[in-house]
Amino acid sequence: MSAGEPPERDSSAPTTQQLAVASRLPLSLRLIGRNSAPGALIVAAIALFFVVAVPALAGVLRDPEPAADDAVAAGGTLELSLAEGWSVESQSSGVTTVVSGSATLTVRASISGPASLEPLVDEAVAALAEDPTANWVITDPVPYTTESGYPGFTVSATSETLSTQTWVIDNGTLDTVSTLAAPLESWAGALPGAQEIVESMAVAPSPQSSTTSEPGLP
Repeated sequence: MSAGEPPERDSSAPTTQQLAVASRLPLSLRLIGRNSAPGALIVAAIALFFVVAVPALAGVLRDPEPAADDAVAAGGTLELSLAEGWSVESQSSGVTTVVSGSATLTVRASISGPASLEPLVDEAVAALAEDPTANWVITDPVPYTTESGYPGFTVSATSETLSTQTWVIDNGTLDTVSTLAAPLESWAGALPGAQEIVESMAVAPSPQSSTTSEPGLP
């Protein structure tokens, strides 16, 4: 080959035409580095997520399940009067706690249902029996009726240092579980006020309720 002549073409080098028609890598290969059935499955899974999972998630966020407090509110508003010397300590997650000195009364409401009192009484007794902090001597539940005529049960228990009593009352649309706990030395002074609070409970129907009758106040 003399000077000025073009170099001979290497027959092994790709031509412009060959480069132009080279195929593009499939999506599955670009995702995982090699062409394979798992790659295709990954692509299908991503597509399925956007087609099915995302709309379903949006539906859950748009229409959340009603909270327990919302369900209780649908049954009405529980109203009570504080006895002298008692004050509200806290209200959270459907539980109201009132105190007087070293005595504590907790009030929890739930929607009334057929034969709903007995399970609530059983739960109260079981909680005392399984309490690892005290050895409770528990009485049998006895029927209880408020001055307004609402039926229920009450159960009491005593340990070495504490006394407690629970009232489970059907207040119409709402059942209430009220539990008084106090040291032995202050029990006699705390019980009358706690019982007065339990007797004062009444339910004001919610605006959405179809019930037209309202329980009378004590």
